[in-house]
Amino acid sequence: METRIGGERARENTNKLPFDEAIHMDTIGLVGGLWILWNSDRVQITQLAMLEQKIHVLVKVLISNFEFICTTVYASPRFHERCILWNNLKNAANLHDKPWIIAGDFNKVLAEGDKFGGRYISSNRSLLFKECVDHCNIIDLGFVGTRFTWTNRRNINALVQERIDWFFANLRWYAFHRDAKEELWVQKSYVSRLIEGDQNTAFHHMSTIVRRRHNKISCIKNDTGEWIQSKDGAMNYIRRGFEKLFKTSLNHAPLNPIRPSRWLASLSNEERSNMSTMVTDAKIKDGPWALKACKAPGPNGLHAGFFQRFWLIVDDLVKTKVKKAFKECKLPKYLNRTNVVLIPKIVGLESL
Repeated sequence: METRIGGERARENTNKLPFDEAIHMDTIGLVGGLWILWNSDRVQITQLAMLEQKIHVLVKVLISNFEFICTTVYASPRFHERCILWNNLKNAANLHDKPWIIAGDFNKVLAEGDKFGGRYISSNRSLLFKECVDHCNIIDLGFVGTRFTWTNRRNINALVQERIDWFFANLRWYAFHRDAKEELWVQKSYVSRLIEGDQNTAFHHMSTIVRRRHNKISCIKNDTGEWIQSKDGAMNYIRRGFEKLFKTSLNHAPLNPIRPSRWLASLSNEERSNMSTMVTDAKIKDGPWALKACKAPGPNGLHAGFFQRFWLIVDDLVKTKVKKAFKECKLPKYLNRTNVVLIPKIVGLESL
């Protein structure tokens, strides 16, 4: 954590806290002052390096013997010094293959959506930050609550807010926390298998996690501006919002419905006759192949790609079910079930 406190005063303060070990970094003028605090009965920490803008430590969780590298960051407000930090992080990424988390104040936004008010962001400077993130093969772990972590605390006309504090992790760190098989990641990624190939598990893993982070709604503001942080509370609030939006005031249908005009599109006699004809095996097979492999999974999570890939195994069952539905003019309820998912169109959704 960045405390803006260093030297003897830092040690005096940490001695009052419920931790028995600590690493301190001196402040850079009136800013900085990183601390790492821990209890030695839970984790074993070995300091690897301490530079002006970061601390590298090796963390061993005693209960599981899981080891990872943790880098705490306070990036300089000066651009040329931040460039030194970006290069140092890229060099550190080349030196190890361990699980890695990087957290702290990077003093830089990544995209336009990470800033409110003030001057436009420098795309070239943000691009250098992004190149560092990409080179280190790390992804943003997201946030809960308000999007911005810094503000100038001015009135609305001069207010500036930015997200400059970040928490990143690499795929090896994720691999310990999320057990996933290659086929699962390929199915859940929106990237074409034919283009990327079957073996690029890390790529599909990364793209799926990034998409999930952007789409996740962990909390939301209600009509009075209060945060709803419980999962059930957020779900109920969103459900009520959409029920209110789409609910009609009509509670009955008109007794004399309007008869269709002869000028409107209608079925020919031949088309009506074809509707009573039994569907062919070829038409049934055309159904799954008319869909993209990774689109529209049902509640069981099976994409069209599953049926395409294993058609020789499941074809008889599928054909039997479809022909039965045509014959009885009735679909089983489970076939009509679907998933309705609310996907925010902006990053960091706060309200409906």
